[in-house]
Amino acid sequence: MKNSKRTIACLIVGLVILALGAQWLLGRIANRNISKSIVIEQLEKVTGYHVTIQGPLHWHFSLQPSIGIEKIIFSSDKEGKEKIIVVDSASLRLHLLAIFHPAGNTEAADFSFEHWQQNQINFSSGSTHIDYKNQQLIFSKFSAQFYQGHVNGDAHIDLSTVTPKITISLEASQVEISDLLSDIVHNALVSGKAQLNADLTSQGKNAAEFIEHLSGKFTLQAKNGRLNAIHLDPSQKSIDAFDALTINATVENGIATTTSKIMAKNYHSNGKGTINLIAQTLNLHFDTYYDRSKNTKEIAIPAEITGPIASPTIVIDLSQSIQQFLSTNRQKFQDKIHRFLR
Repeated sequence: MKNSKRTIACLIVGLVILALGAQWLLGRIANRNISKSIVIEQLEKVTGYHVTIQGPLHWHFSLQPSIGIEKIIFSSDKEGKEKIIVVDSASLRLHLLAIFHPAGNTEAADFSFEHWQQNQINFSSGSTHIDYKNQQLIFSKFSAQFYQGHVNGDAHIDLSTVTPKITISLEASQVEISDLLSDIVHNALVSGKAQLNADLTSQGKNAAEFIEHLSGKFTLQAKNGRLNAIHLDPSQKSIDAFDALTINATVENGIATTTSKIMAKNYHSNGKGTINLIAQTLNLHFDTYYDRSKNTKEIAIPAEITGPIASPTIVIDLSQSIQQFLSTNRQKFQDKIHRFLR
């Protein structure tokens, strides 16, 4: 019994000494070797971007040592004008065992932030788990506030190539579309709460290159929203409310091929076309059916929506619709005229 107690006591003392020794070692490393300049140097080496850290590094030592950063900026140029990622109030908590892994093995950490700006898109109050192995960065269990809603997802970044390759899978709910579009295309074309799903890949050193190489699939579903810049219902130009909006897009090298469906109180509309994310232009065709009258609900009113996303041009050609209306209702008009002449 005494031997077992002595063994347990020695084990506890040994663990305490090991913990104190590790903490002392980490403190020595931090004070002498891990300065802000070395962190910047290593991040630039790993990511291929130019890195700026504003404010001091805040080191916290425990069984899970962590680093606090006031602001960190990744940019594609030395002057920092072409910003790719800007993160405010970030904390990186290292997994203790990861510190002792030799180069090339998996290193793990938990990352949290108050604000993250990726090119033009903004996240807040987020966190993710990070694994790094052989120049592969894997972000899992990503969770953040996203334009009044919430987003979850995963990402994989291949840093072994000259230009990093990114694969992203995201699912967002209760997103305010107008705020998101204002940041992306600088025009709140649509308002309303939406569900978003995206599986995208890209590659590049700056925002332009990321958009140019963007490919994948994207789906948006919204209810009880409003069309702000594209008016399909002339009787409600100031409102243009819809009950449901669905957009499916296949993106290839920055060009999105889309199909759309809008259900509203007085009309429904089907659309298709392309959105050039590189040039920020639209080329869409919509067929709108007005349901207020049984004489018009089967007749499509075509609309061509083209030009800059920020200020699109809408052209409605009624000639074919009028001909179809007259052809469909000719017999009714003739019967009414005959009754009138009798």
